[in-house]
Amino acid sequence: MVRGQATLERIAGAMLSARVALKAEYERLHKTVLAIVRDDAVCGRLMTVPSVGPLVAITYKSAMDDPSRIAKSKAAGALFGLTPKKYQSGEKDVTGGITRTGDEMVRTALYEAANVLLSRITRFSKLKRWGMDVAKRRGLTQLVRLAALECAKTTTSELSQSAPLKVSTDVRTRQG
Repeated sequence: MVRGQATLERIAGAMLSARVALKAEYERLHKTVLAIVRDDAVCGRLMTVPSVGPLVAITYKSAMDDPSRIAKSKAAGALFGLTPKKYQSGEKDVTGGITRTGDEMVRTALYEAANVLLSRITRFSKLKRWGMDVAKRRGLTQLVRLAALECAKTTTSELSQSAPLKVSTDVRTRQG
């Protein structure tokens, strides 16, 4: 495609060599993250939650450095901006989208974990069945927010315990 055109050959060659360098650096960083997570007991426990992988676990752990600062696991969503905006006056009560306050990287990681749980994991679970029921009633975007909120609540509530994490299966306790 670029043969015979010297300028395009130089540009394509430079882009391909940059791509090779970036790929090598990515592989090195990925191995480093996996080594850090492998040696960390908390990250190992976080990865027992369905759809939580090494990147989500280390991101969540770094943001939630001290789980005791949150009194209830329900407040973890507010810490990462996953709760809905509220506007209330004497006459109006409007619930909007998420507040987007807090750590954006953790919020993004939780959204990715929720998407993986709902779209890629084929293993049956009560959490996934709950999610599909919510998707029918409220739509996919609302479902992803609720699943990310549930993931934050689950990991926060179990972060300080020594037993493996257990995902809540009581659908009555969830919003939706």
